[in-house]
Amino acid sequence: MKFVPIFTRPNFDFKNPPTTVSPFTAFLNHLTTQLSVNLPTTIHRIIIPNLLSPALYPAEASRPEYLLQFFHALRALLRKYPAQLTAITTLPLTLHPRSTGLTRWMELLSDGVLEFAPFPSTSVQVKAAPGASTVHEEPPQGLLKIHRLPVFHEKGGGGGESSGFGDDLAFTLSRRKGLMIKPFSLPPVEPDSEAQQGGLEHDHGKATKVDIKF
Repeated sequence: MKFVPIFTRPNFDFKNPPTTVSPFTAFLNHLTTQLSVNLPTTIHRIIIPNLLSPALYPAEASRPEYLLQFFHALRALLRKYPAQLTAITTLPLTLHPRSTGLTRWMELLSDGVLEFAPFPSTSVQVKAAPGASTVHEEPPQGLLKIHRLPVFHEKGGGGGESSGFGDDLAFTLSRRKGLMIKPFSLPPVEPDSEAQQGGLEHDHGKATKVDIKF
């Protein structure tokens, strides 16, 4: 495992960064070199976490001319080395929502697009349905939305809805089992026996069979 930082030191001199050099150039050169010097049987797995997060990336990394050029170059390498290279990128949607043009362009240049929508921490825990297995299962932590998958069929493929992935999915992340994705469904509503019993009472006492038939 190799860590390739985008920049090696913080900008404490408060000088404007060079506008002619992309911050992703060094990473692309490193990746191209690794692919050329290693054996064709070596698998390279690239993980780009929290892309455009100000805690990890400089401000100029969010410029469209740099970011989209980086995605085009990475996509070209994935097409050139389809059996040796795979890449996954995460993007904080709280800072860059899907309604922005830059995020939409990144999605168009990606083969698959998944959205993890975590539940609020104050949400009610989902209870197990009656008659379910007694094995302890961790409650889902959020919903998984599939916007695009690299799956092709007679309709063209690519889209989540047209590929048959429109069902509600939930994810759970734990140290013991890792990331697990399962179908999500709300538990059945338990009947309120007290409310039903109270609705069958009137001024003269509890309702009888005659009153119920009426």
